[in-house]
Amino acid sequence: MRVGVAFTMEWELPNDNIAKEENRIVIEGPTKEFSTTDKTLQIGRSRLIVNNVDRAKDKGLYVCKVTDHSKKSNSDNKRITILDPNQGFINMSEPSGRYTIKTNS
Repeated sequence: MRVGVAFTMEWELPNDNIAKEENRIVIEGPTKEFSTTDKTLQIGRSRLIVNNVDRAKDKGLYVCKVTDHSKKSNSDNKRITILDPNQGFINMSEPSGRYTIKTNS
């Protein structure tokens, strides 16, 4: 977004935000930085940390929603799978993003 635009960032967590209710969440930010390709644009970042992860409660869809001063909003989401400590996972993709290979290791 353009430099100087005020915005907020909010997180929606799986299982009705139970990790928030249990005080296992740390949210850092949002922070702003200039785009490396266009100095008239700023990039907002927020970091979500889940402590004492509970495999059953914390897996699922995480959504980050950004809203600017004029109430325009956008969001991105990621589905998170929680692995056992001794379980590995490999996720490879080629540069075009057309093909992805996922496997347990």
